[in-house]
Amino acid sequence: EGAERSGLEKILDALMDGKPARSVDLPDHEKEAIQHLYLLTMKPVIYVANVTESDLADPDKNPHVQEVAKLASELKSGMVTISAQVVEAELSELPLEERVEYLNSLDVAESGLGNLVKATYNLLGLRTYFTTGEQETKAWTIIAGHDCTSSSRSYS
Repeated sequence: EGAERSGLEKILDALMDGKPARSVDLPDHEKEAIQHLYLLTMKPVIYVANVTESDLADPDKNPHVQEVAKLASELKSGMVTISAQVVEAELSELPLEERVEYLNSLDVAESGLGNLVKATYNLLGLRTYFTTGEQETKAWTIIAGHDCTSSSRSYS
């Protein structure tokens, strides 16, 4: 009860300052004590900065991206930069080989959608492992730190 009260008092202070609960550094015992409350502002958040194609290779030079990155950091949130209007729309219509060439021409390693999926998995503490049989290959989403054997039991 003391850990829950202490954690909630710290969170209340943050909320009164207009900050989300996730921005509060709580010791593990306080986090565990309030976990059953499922506070909405404790939920993980990813901010997506949408930039022009010319800003995609080095988005950190864009002052708007810098502001979003600063906000995401302060609020203990994730952040991904994409170029939705031009790059992502064009990529969706290209064959795989041409996608790679197009991204290389922009000096970008991966699409914004790919980066968003990776950031989401990371933020949620998820990983993927693959199984291959005679007739099919499957990708399984598991919680990071769990081994494949114990995770596979939950799919049986």
